[in-house]
Amino acid sequence: MKKVLILQNQGKIYGGVWQVNKLVGEGLIEKGYNVHIVSIRDSKMNIVLEHHNDLVVKTINEVDDWETYHLVDLIDEFKKFHLFKVIGILFSKIKYNVSLRNDIKKLHKYIYEYDPDYIVTSHYQLIDMVPKEYLDRTIHEQHSSLNDAINHRATKESFDKYKDKIKFLWLTKKTMDNAICMGYKNSLYIYNAVRFKSDIRSNVVNNKKLVAIARLSKDKSIDKMIEIVMDIFKDNKYKDWSLELYGSGECENALRDMIGDNKQIKLMGVTNNPKEVLLTSSISLNTSKYEGFSLSVLEANECGVPTVAFDFGESTQELIIDGKTGIIAKDK
Repeated sequence: MKKVLILQNQGKIYGGVWQVNKLVGEGLIEKGYNVHIVSIRDSKMNIVLEHHNDLVVKTINEVDDWETYHLVDLIDEFKKFHLFKVIGILFSKIKYNVSLRNDIKKLHKYIYEYDPDYIVTSHYQLIDMVPKEYLDRTIHEQHSSLNDAINHRATKESFDKYKDKIKFLWLTKKTMDNAICMGYKNSLYIYNAVRFKSDIRSNVVNNKKLVAIARLSKDKSIDKMIEIVMDIFKDNKYKDWSLELYGSGECENALRDMIGDNKQIKLMGVTNNPKEVLLTSSISLNTSKYEGFSLSVLEANECGVPTVAFDFGESTQELIIDGKTGIIAKDK
């Protein structure tokens, strides 16, 4: 039995990375593979994620948070002469790095004991955590666009470092072609799968409901979505319309404060039944800064719900037929 290890930064978080990894893992199990999904750390969302009984889901460190320390933040505080904050950031980073090194040792032990035939990394940081002798069986799946990856210095440096040692899996053909032109020769592509099939189409004319199913994080720009919708709802002819937001994330409390007592906009929490939600909706909204191959757009399309979205990268044109299955809007 072939063994597949799928690595991700965070567990217990209901987002696109988990959904894709779960779909792939369960699909491989149906084909006779043994699959483990291992997270370095857990989110603090306390979410119970449903999955196939034979899919092994583990976390290396269930206590500490996954953090990202940016040099620009340190420089910014230094310029403001916030020396105590600078010292605090430096101390936190040193403490974090020591803890992460211990987690990497535990991950290495896990890998050596499991001895997978294939390793799939979901975030660029994880490539560095793979033991050297396993790099030739490692596939990095990039869940966001190529442009987003190469415009992020640390991601590009990682890709360049390992471009002749691992394989890259992209989510659109155009992305793969662009990656090959940039020197990432070991590239393949595969579209994300839809989690369900629907023979029913939403009654989009009469439902009068906008919907967004997304992680409530900064890169999804949900705050901008709410601002736009609030402005639209000022027109009395939309008094019977609503916006329902499904998901969780670090911006949830800020978005709740932003919505305030607006009765037309609601935070609904996480849904395990996007099909049911979409079949009662009129329009799906997507204000992401970048996407790899959006599950929410795929699922809306399956239910006959058009998506209004910003141009979120190479996959936009392959996901949305502008003016037919949705509208690609300019992000001002």
